[in-house]
Amino acid sequence: VENFKSFTTNSIFFIAFNFLILYTKIAQIKLAIRMSTIMKGFFKRLFTIFINALISTTLLTVVGCKNSNDNSSDSTSGNEVEEPEPVDITKLSIACLGDSLTLGQGIEFSYPVNLFLNYGIYNVTNYGVGWSTCAVVENCTCHNAYNAHNAMCLRYDQISTNTDVIAVMCGVNDSALVPLGTINDTQNTTFYGALNSLCSNLKTNYTKSYVFFMTSFHYDISEEVRQDGTMRKDYYETAVKQVCQKYGIDVFDTYNALDFSTERDTIDNVHATQDFVTNVWTPAIVDFIKNNYKKP
Repeated sequence: VENFKSFTTNSIFFIAFNFLILYTKIAQIKLAIRMSTIMKGFFKRLFTIFINALISTTLLTVVGCKNSNDNSSDSTSGNEVEEPEPVDITKLSIACLGDSLTLGQGIEFSYPVNLFLNYGIYNVTNYGVGWSTCAVVENCTCHNAYNAHNAMCLRYDQISTNTDVIAVMCGVNDSALVPLGTINDTQNTTFYGALNSLCSNLKTNYTKSYVFFMTSFHYDISEEVRQDGTMRKDYYETAVKQVCQKYGIDVFDTYNALDFSTERDTIDNVHATQDFVTNVWTPAIVDFIKNNYKKP
């Protein structure tokens, strides 16, 4: 009986011990399975992040290379050029060099005054002088108001070198008083020679300025013919364009661009009316500056 009791007790302890071991093993297996699932999800998520990062990096690299190639193509082909920002004309300083047309003879408001009054350009200086020519007329007796010192090729240096825009209009008086000369003239007593001198000095001494010339108006009257009957004003307008092209200076060809009638648009067959200056000439000058101004 004692032996049976002892055997029974030992058996119970043995079964309980083995059950505990089995339970522990089962628990360990469950934990391992759970940990495996967790780790599997973790590695799966990590793998997904890695794949996404790899794809993003590849796309950025491809796009970057494409943009680089596009920029390189643009810079070499010139097909795609960034549009320059429109110029704020009110912030420019403008010097107007010319004769009595620039001065505004016979009217109240010259084109430089109109730039100030109607377009808010507050820094405008009028260098227009009556009977001024581009060239020097030696011993001129044709008009007592003429002064050789007023030749534009001499007095251009009155303009500040810090001026943003220099507008030059010449040719009307020259066509009546000055020999035309030839394209390579250097003496300032011919129109070509004076133009060469003036353009050269403006390009050399006014490196901060945008310089442009204007041809004179196209007068449709008999006075357009010189006294000797050999030269007409269109030769002088052509000279302005030729010399300016030689020096890389822009030209506003008012001679051909504006609808100008001597009978309708002048007060004395020479000087423009106030209506023409205010409503035609000045707006055209403003548009020309806006469309062509280049900061040196």
